[in-house]
Amino acid sequence: MTKSEKINLSFPYDWSNPKLSDEALIYNVLENTVYSDLVRIMIFYGTNKVMTVFNNHQWDELSYKILLRMTHNAIEGLKECD
Repeated sequence: MTKSEKINLSFPYDWSNPKLSDEALIYNVLENTVYSDLVRIMIFYGTNKVMTVFNNHQWDELSYKILLRMTHNAIEGLKECD
C-alpha cells in the first residue's frame, strides 16, 4: 500500500515512486493545491511538519498566496475539530 492510499488522498501522488519520502509527498500535495488532500496530510503528519515543508520551498507569488490561505484555513478548521 502506498502512502497516498494509506492517507486516503484523492490522487496517487506517489504512483511513480512508492518509496517517496514524506517531505516529497507533502510537497507534491502542496504543489497540486487540493484542499481535501492538504487537510488529510495535516491530520496524518501534523501541521508543523506540513508548514515546515511549505516554508522550505520557494513558491511563485501566486502559488505562495494560494497556499498560505489554504494552509491557514486548514489549520483554523482543524482547531475547530479539537
